[in-house]
Amino acid sequence: MVASIASFLDVCRFNPTTGGTTDWTFSSAVNGYQSPSSAGVVNSATYRYRAESADLTQWEIGTGVYNTGTGVLTRATVLYNSSATGTGSGQSGAGTKINFTLTPQVAIVALREDFLALTTGQIPGTTTNDDASAGNVGEYLTASFSSASAPTGSISNLGSISLTAGDWDVTGYANFFQNTGTSTVAYMDVSLSTTSAVEGTAKTSFFAGNITYFTTINGGGFFVSPMVTRFSLSTTTTVFFVVHASYSSGTVVASGIIRARRVR
Repeated sequence: MVASIASFLDVCRFNPTTGGTTDWTFSSAVNGYQSPSSAGVVNSATYRYRAESADLTQWEIGTGVYNTGTGVLTRATVLYNSSATGTGSGQSGAGTKINFTLTPQVAIVALREDFLALTTGQIPGTTTNDDASAGNVGEYLTASFSSASAPTGSISNLGSISLTAGDWDVTGYANFFQNTGTSTVAYMDVSLSTTSAVEGTAKTSFFAGNITYFTTINGGGFFVSPMVTRFSLSTTTTVFFVVHASYSSGTVVASGIIRARRVR
């Protein structure tokens, strides 16, 4: 079975503060290698590590989460070790940590399973109800809005979401309804844009055909969803949920959500 893929760092090996069964706290980079920070470690990302004693009689391969604030790489899952008590194939399944007699060296590594998955195009998904870490493929963000005004004859923002640099697919929905009075609605155009109160190029239009809508949601609310839109961002950027409305009278408002997924 192919294990879940962890993040990679290039040429990263370090000395932790101590051995034993504790988590790995960064002390110094091994000569000729990068420290985690120099290699571009990401806070809260999962990494594979190999810890080994100087004489190689004790070693451990596992996965852990790195904390950039404390410099700690956890020993969350022990996959393989020199006592054969890891959870990987051919091990006992116990997942017991090695009690290192002396302080080992710790390297951020990739396993054969990682490369197999990448080279064959089969990247395993999560098998539980967890979330992708910030910066990783699959990262999911939402931002909701409620009772956002959609004035007739103008282009306005219903809500927005802030996205970090990367490649994102963004969509959402808005539920329009009359807040006061009644109204004859001609159309509602919705789109996603990186410019405030400016329509995006991919636009969804709801042509109501001059139908009269009423005060309550049950009396005449309707949903409009913008097209899934790709945003390839080089820096942290705000994406706006933009509406262009046309109706006769009253006050139209909207509640809804913006959803974003990092796709690569």
